[in-house]
Amino acid sequence: MGHASDTVPDVIRPSWEGSEQQKELLSETVAAFQEARRVAQEAENAAWAKAQQARAAGVPDTVICNRAEVTRSTLNRKLGPRPER
Repeated sequence: MGHASDTVPDVIRPSWEGSEQQKELLSETVAAFQEARRVAQEAENAAWAKAQQARAAGVPDTVICNRAEVTRSTLNRKLGPRPER
């Protein structure tokens, strides 16, 4: 029995050569997405640091998870298992 790739010809896509305006807009678009990802990552890191502080202060994991609307598995993946006291 043949594979679909045996019957479908390969399509060679030409490389894209945009205008200077298109290239500039593309560059600005990529930079905007990179900045948005950087800002989001920093905000998430700050939130997890606060969760770690709450945990260290004795707030139960279940309370952190319920109020922050994160799963227990996510909390444990991000912060590790709760240290024994």
